[in-house]
Amino acid sequence: MRLLALNIILILLDWILIRFAGFKKPKKAFCIIAFFQLFIFHAFLDPFVMEDLPGYLETYDLIKENSLIYSIITGYVGVKMEPGWVLICKILSVFSSNSYVTIYFSSFVIVGLYCWMIYRYSSIVWLSIFLFLCTIFGQSLFVLRQHMAMAICLATIPMVVERKFLKFAMINLFACSIHITAIVFFPLYFIYSLNINHKFFWKAFLFAVICWLLSSTVFMWLFANSWYNSYLDAEGSNLTNFAILSCVLLFYLFASNWNISKLTGAEKCFFLMCCLGTVMSLAGAGFSPTNRLIKYYYISILFLVPYGINRLHNIPVKVFAAGIIIMAFLVLFFSGSNTEYLKDYNLLFLK
Repeated sequence: MRLLALNIILILLDWILIRFAGFKKPKKAFCIIAFFQLFIFHAFLDPFVMEDLPGYLETYDLIKENSLIYSIITGYVGVKMEPGWVLICKILSVFSSNSYVTIYFSSFVIVGLYCWMIYRYSSIVWLSIFLFLCTIFGQSLFVLRQHMAMAICLATIPMVVERKFLKFAMINLFACSIHITAIVFFPLYFIYSLNINHKFFWKAFLFAVICWLLSSTVFMWLFANSWYNSYLDAEGSNLTNFAILSCVLLFYLFASNWNISKLTGAEKCFFLMCCLGTVMSLAGAGFSPTNRLIKYYYISILFLVPYGINRLHNIPVKVFAAGIIIMAFLVLFFSGSNTEYLKDYNLLFLK
């Protein structure tokens, strides 16, 4: 946990040093440096002090020793792996017999796609990376398949904006083949065409109420008839995610003076993602699988918070808002489940 806190401090120092170093393209330089730093912390961790990772290494060895068809159709006792992930492992096994290659590859994809999307769409790159480290990064260290699927889905934002459905669908289906929960990302493409006005919010509220009334029945059927029925016995989702997403949403609306009818492009996409995540987190409160599903939309805060700060015109207010947000997410990072599942985090070369 201390190393991950150090990682956050180093990222902030990286940005300060880059700004004072006089780089011609500080944003690009920072994202490149951030990628290499985060990749080291993500890829070269000790897998045997983290949940799930020992199982990933064992499964890689099983897939390496058996045929692709056997691994997909027959599978292995106690192992639930989608065909896309099995195929990735089989391809990697052609080049390396070292099971750690799955961690290296996953880290490259996850960290690489986040850094690329932040470079491309964030209005305050250092803040987006900071939010990433405080929220998504910790769980992505060991929940490899879903977080790879999330990163791939995030990379389809340009296709949503440019209305390239076929390309969007193909990439998202590939993400589903890695982790089936990625199917929850498909609605974003269709709601992007909606106009954002007062009627939109009333419809969103009505949709939230309907989802809340039907969520128990729908979620129970969905997860009882899938590989993820074990989630049904897990601790239920609380309202923490709803509180975070709704606060980010309200902050953005306040910073925009509630004038968002002309939103377009990626900013509109991230706003709609935050809306979807808020609705889903409220509708699925008390039901464990909700925590998994809303992660795909929760990542919108990495972009919406910087957009909101940029919409504030008063410099002191901007600084104050940024300070409050940094403090709030640091508290979030050092509290809750983070302190439990990351407490033994260590790097391989520091053992």
